[in-house]
Amino acid sequence: MTDTAKSMILNFAHMITNYGFVPNGGRIYYLRRSQPPLFAPMVYEYYQATKDKELIREMLPVIEKEYNFWTSNRSLPITVNGEKMSMFQYRTPSTVPRLVHFSIYIIHLLLNLSKY
Repeated sequence: MTDTAKSMILNFAHMITNYGFVPNGGRIYYLRRSQPPLFAPMVYEYYQATKDKELIREMLPVIEKEYNFWTSNRSLPITVNGEKMSMFQYRTPSTVPRLVHFSIYIIHLLLNLSKY
């Protein structure tokens, strides 16, 4: 199973290298939505099981790239008990319905137009 885990890590690393994050899916309209930032814990768990230091060395820049995406694009300043912190927001910057479900929204709107 560690071979499968390593392949998944390499696949996610490829996506992070190209996009800065792991997209929500493999279609172009998913490039505005991301998976949660679980790449670093995934690599850590793999290392715990295999002690593969070479993969850790290879993945460190990728982990940093994903972290930079989240701090630049999904970070929100907050204050907790007077202490300023940053919190990651798991959200999309889009303000329109998701393309994959757009027709469903239109049908719903047309069927319920009298309610609006």
